[in-house]
Amino acid sequence: MKLETIRLSGFQSFGHESTELSLEDITYIIGPNGSGKTAVLQALCRLFAFDPALRRIQRSDFHVPFDEEEVPLERQLWIEADFLFPELEDDEDNSTVAPHFSHMRLDEPDGVPRVRFRLNATIGLDGDIEDALVYVLEVDGDDLPLNVAQVPRAERNHIQVHYLPARRDPADHIAYGANALLGRLLRAVRWDAERETIKGLTDQISDNLAANPSVNAFSESLKATWATLHKGKFFADPKITFVASEIESLLRHLS
Repeated sequence: MKLETIRLSGFQSFGHESTELSLEDITYIIGPNGSGKTAVLQALCRLFAFDPALRRIQRSDFHVPFDEEEVPLERQLWIEADFLFPELEDDEDNSTVAPHFSHMRLDEPDGVPRVRFRLNATIGLDGDIEDALVYVLEVDGDDLPLNVAQVPRAERNHIQVHYLPARRDPADHIAYGANALLGRLLRAVRWDAERETIKGLTDQISDNLAANPSVNAFSESLKATWATLHKGKFFADPKITFVASEIESLLRHLS
């Protein structure tokens, strides 16, 4: 599977005339400040970012012409991405083709199967934004969508863009990228076999922490103060621990 083309209209610095960018195995985007280099990367994020916050269309994403004299009732933008599947040409290994890609189409009889995504968004004078991600199933003579189908959320999640913004400190940049990849790894790991082991280790740390005279004195003071404020049976023995509850909650979430 290969991302071949991105098309943009009305997105950030890109005007309402459609702009098409062809991508190679390695693509460099070069241009002066304000020419749209970052906008191209953010457009991909609006389609497929791993971080849901980066998928959200913002008011600043809508292009405003510098010579605009009258505010329109509605602004529009759209972003398209074409994925090709050259591995299907020679009946080779098809394991890279996601099973949910049932919306492939051929532009010509001997062409390469492709999937075309399109994100449409509008904003009104009240600032409300409506957006929809669809498959483009059929186009007219001007390459405009004729027939589309909604992209379910689960299918959208099968494509992930990890965007690492430029940072001037190389160490900071490496830490940012490592954190993003580490978070993805932790969410994918199965913790069932290690759950009891981790709980035992955190209990040992909590016991050693509670044995410290200063920590123990603070816990006793906390317990006495809490007893004057709360008469219930729950949480009647407050103490300082090694955030065991947070770790257990994390394990439940990850599993």
